[in-house]
Amino acid sequence: MRLRHAVLSSLAAAVLTLAHGRADAQTSPPTFDAVTAYTASSNTFTVVGVQHGASASSTMSFSFGAQQSVAAQSCEKQLLIMLNRPGRFSITILVNALNASCTLTQTP
Repeated sequence: MRLRHAVLSSLAAAVLTLAHGRADAQTSPPTFDAVTAYTASSNTFTVVGVQHGASASSTMSFSFGAQQSVAAQSCEKQLLIMLNRPGRFSITILVNALNASCTLTQTP
């Protein structure tokens, strides 16, 4: 009986962990409509700006892996464009264990 309870408890915990991981995987990456500042230290970027749908500024950090240095360089160039041309672009930043990318979109 104790073994059955332990197995069922472990199974329930595994299902909750998978469900939580699936929810995280479906979360869309943040999009900034405005970037007011950013700092780059090694392969970590800290971005200050207004996210899509928000009215106040927020700060987020993104850590690129060692194999993602090309993506980090590309993102830095795109962040510079956001700073130098305010109101003309939005940027979406995706960084996870498998992917790293930034997408700059011109606003109408």
